Amino acid sequence: RFTISKEGEVKNIILEKSLGEPFDKEARRLIGAMPPWQPASINGDPVASQVKIPVHFEIDTDQD
Repeated sequence: RFTISKEGEVKNIILEKSLGEPFDKEARRLIGAMPPWQPASINGDPVASQVKIPVHFEIDTDQD
C-alpha cells in the first residue's frame, strides 16, 4: 500500500507481505517508478489517499 499525495506523488510505500528482500526491493522500485497519479478530491480539492495494489511475481524455473 502507499499514499498518493494531493500533488499525485507516490509516497510511504508499505509492503504488507514480504517474499524476501530482493522481491521487496523490486516491488518498491516498480511502485516508485509509476508516473504521477490523479489525486483523489473532496469538493473539488485534491487530497491525499491510500492505495493498495497487488504485485505478483512469477519465477521462471526453466533452466535451459
